[in-house]
Amino acid sequence: MSLKITREQLYREVWEHSLVELAKKYPLSGNSLGKLCKSREIPTPPIGFWASKNREKFVRPELPEVSSYLEVIILDDAKTKTEYIKSNDVNIIPTTRKSKVHPLIEQTKEYFLEDDKPYNERKKPLAELPHLDIRVSKKVRVRALKIMSTLITALEARGHVIKIDDRERENTFSFFKGEKLRFGLQELDRTEYKQNKYYNERIYVPTGKLQLTCFSAYRPYRQIWKDGAKQRVENCLSDFIVNLEELAEARRLRTIEYAESEARSELARQKREEEENRIKALESNVLKFQKVKAIREYLVSFENVVKDKDEFAEWLSWAHDYANKLDPLYPATNINKDLTAEN
Repeated sequence: MSLKITREQLYREVWEHSLVELAKKYPLSGNSLGKLCKSREIPTPPIGFWASKNREKFVRPELPEVSSYLEVIILDDAKTKTEYIKSNDVNIIPTTRKSKVHPLIEQTKEYFLEDDKPYNERKKPLAELPHLDIRVSKKVRVRALKIMSTLITALEARGHVIKIDDRERENTFSFFKGEKLRFGLQELDRTEYKQNKYYNERIYVPTGKLQLTCFSAYRPYRQIWKDGAKQRVENCLSDFIVNLEELAEARRLRTIEYAESEARSELARQKREEEENRIKALESNVLKFQKVKAIREYLVSFENVVKDKDEFAEWLSWAHDYANKLDPLYPATNINKDLTAEN
């Protein structure tokens, strides 16, 4: 389905082979590999490195540390993706007139009907009508609904749950492996300018070309599939599903890694806090010990000076008891060996 390499592996290879040579090994151009190294903070040889005969004079920077979920790099490969589609039965069955209309398609059709009406004739405000994220002109509306119907049917057959956001009712989400992934279908437009009396008015003209977008995608996962000179969005649905499921798995693993990282951080924080408490307890006991030592020295000197000890017997007894209570080492059998709490 995809090629997986680590940052350390790619770091070693870019210093052993040029990016042009590595492009023959990986499904990326040399320029794309350079951008990938930059995004993953992988140091690459400077200009003139491969042309130099004395490469030992160049200092190789160390590989910096990054978040653990960035350590693994996934590279799309057309052959492995095709094998994945065949082995996992990613079958796209186009919907026909005899096919049962999906409830979300019905809701979207209702939204389009209301959108076509004048404002004062609408039964409900458009904001209250949930609908799929389909933003197209009237001319390609039928095609867009067919594409979305086919895609939703294929996704649900593979265990996806398709929902529309309750608050933002135009956002469409696929729930897969516990991950929430947003996608939508839009029509591309071109910008034209119309000369007015005072300024050039900017006008957006629909082109009839469609674009399927996975808004939740991030590098290295693909985000856009659109009509081209030879490509049609209808022929990209299998690739879109594969990419969506790879993305869901990567996000699931990243969530697990993040939770584990948080747990490690919390454990380290607890250990630091425990160590700080022990240090505070130790320092507090040392101060108490010094205070008790001063009190007892004072009492000894007091007893040596006072002639009539019976007159101060009660006070001396109280003073010695107070010193014993304050002493962290008294009685010796009750000493807190760990010193984990202040006395």
